[in-house]
Amino acid sequence: MALNTGSQRVAGTCFVSINGETIPVRANVFVNFGAELKEAAMGMDGLHGYKGTLQVPSIRLQITNRTDLDLKKLLQIEGGTVCVQSPGGKTYTLSDAFASSPGELDVGEGTMDLEYTGRNLIEH
Repeated sequence: MALNTGSQRVAGTCFVSINGETIPVRANVFVNFGAELKEAAMGMDGLHGYKGTLQVPSIRLQITNRTDLDLKKLLQIEGGTVCVQSPGGKTYTLSDAFASSPGELDVGEGTMDLEYTGRNLIEH
């Protein structure tokens, strides 16, 4: 298999919108597809197999606390849609999403970590 030596962008600035409103993303955005998490089941004689644990699709991000942003509103979202547009051109849409983070504001840094959990994640 030959390596792609082209200059296709795969990382950099991404855009996030929640219910159609663009959010000021500060740091990395993490997309959890909700795939089964496999954990090794070890015995004294070696690997016996694995244990599968279901996960829920989610999107985790850090935002900047700008004066035009209603943080409480972002924490009260239920049944929402969260879209991530990656630098490589892919879009990830989390539907029927709700805020699942504690909503702690880091006043010194002006940031808040948010996590949204949803029913379905689509990659387009």
